[in-house]
Amino acid sequence: MILVDDTLCTGCKRCEKACPNSAIRVNPVSKKAEINNNLCSECGMCIEECPKNALSFSSQQNSNNSDDYRPYAKGNIYAEDSNRNILSPLQTPAFGKRGGSGMGRHQGKRHRRGWFHKKGK
Repeated sequence: MILVDDTLCTGCKRCEKACPNSAIRVNPVSKKAEINNNLCSECGMCIEECPKNALSFSSQQNSNNSDDYRPYAKGNIYAEDSNRNILSPLQTPAFGKRGGSGMGRHQGKRHRRGWFHKKGK
């Protein structure tokens, strides 16, 4: 869960714009960020974007096993365990051998020609 420190929040809306799930909105009356935890995926984009450091992860998120928890860092690929703790960046290439698609030359040609996806069957 992500928490908002109302004493630091200025209502600049940078977190609102950064949220990929539209889970944050700035209240027009209080001019403070509010988070809908049902929509929040806890990706950390809002925390990174906040210029006043008014957003932070709740300590409850990683209370199960704090050794597995790593803070979000832009540009890295992370994984979640079954308790939604964010784990270390993945150390292996995302798609097969470096520079390739993971498909051999002939399989790639067949795939592009539709050999694996015959119509009507």
